[in-house]
Amino acid sequence: GYNNSNQGNDDDGIPYGSNQNKDGKKTKKYALITVGVLLLALLTGFLVSSLGDDVTNIVMKDYEGYTYDKAVEELTKSGWDENKIEREDVKSDEVEEGKIISQNIEPEMKLKESDTVKFKVSKGAVDNSIPDLKGLDLNEAKDQLIDLGVDTANIETKYQFSDDVEKDKVIKTEPGAGSNYKDGDKIIIYVSKGKEEVEETQEPEEELVNIPFVEGSTLKDAVSALEAKGLNVSVSPADAQNDAKVISQSPGGGQDVSEGSTVTLTVEASNTPEPEPTPKIIESTSVKVRLPGDIDDDDILLSYTITNNDTGDVFSGQADTTKDQYSPTYELVINDIPEGRYKIDYTFNNQSGGSDNFVAR
Repeated sequence: GYNNSNQGNDDDGIPYGSNQNKDGKKTKKYALITVGVLLLALLTGFLVSSLGDDVTNIVMKDYEGYTYDKAVEELTKSGWDENKIEREDVKSDEVEEGKIISQNIEPEMKLKESDTVKFKVSKGAVDNSIPDLKGLDLNEAKDQLIDLGVDTANIETKYQFSDDVEKDKVIKTEPGAGSNYKDGDKIIIYVSKGKEEVEETQEPEEELVNIPFVEGSTLKDAVSALEAKGLNVSVSPADAQNDAKVISQSPGGGQDVSEGSTVTLTVEASNTPEPEPTPKIIESTSVKVRLPGDIDDDDILLSYTITNNDTGDVFSGQADTTKDQYSPTYELVINDIPEGRYKIDYTFNNQSGGSDNFVAR
């Protein structure tokens, strides 16, 4: 018969049609099926997990406006782990302090085991007052201002010496701590340069002058001698005359004192004559003057000059009178002149006249 020795072999070197070849193919087929089943199971598990195995039955509420403690209490009562609740305190001008402003999980959503519930809680109205930055490092101070909302462009730094603030530490701010900050305001930070090193300067030795002896000199000579030494002079009595004699000086002559010191001189009393008494004023004095017979005018202008025979003082005046055919004289009344002896010279209508002497008393 038929010789099958020329039949071909498969890839594994096994002749086609042999029993061994058939068993190998079955084994490979079963292995591939097994791997496929395992991959399908893994994929199914992943999809199931993604589609809700992690979801709980706890439904998230809208907790805005609740106190944080009340929200935590309700969540934990519903079975939620308190360790999966977080809180962040933020400033708010609109929500009362301690109340919840917002939450990270929308209301009506079911919570997952992998969730962390996060609440933002109000810590009250925004405080824009500038903090006290004294003693802080410059960078720390700037950070606090930036946290306050200050733009870095509005922060200026100035350095100055300070006896009580350590070098490179903040001395103060301008505006000062507690001042209300408004958006756009500029804030100056003053930083210490430490204590100012002051060079000790040696004061020049004080120049001393020797007081001259002036007792027995006239006041004028004594003052000249003392002022020539650069000394000031005080005189007692203050109204002493230049020719009055100095009877004492303080400090005394021969002492060394600082230039510009004051020397007090005491002088003898002056023999100034007593002033003459003020003459008595006579309120009214009458003087009779003779009218000329050669004046035809009825109205006469009397002009007069009065000279004090003791002092030489001169008074002048005028008086209107009327010619009286029955009286050859006119009584001239002179008011408010000093008591004394006088000569009067007079004219009538600036023409003829006369003179006479009288006493005012």
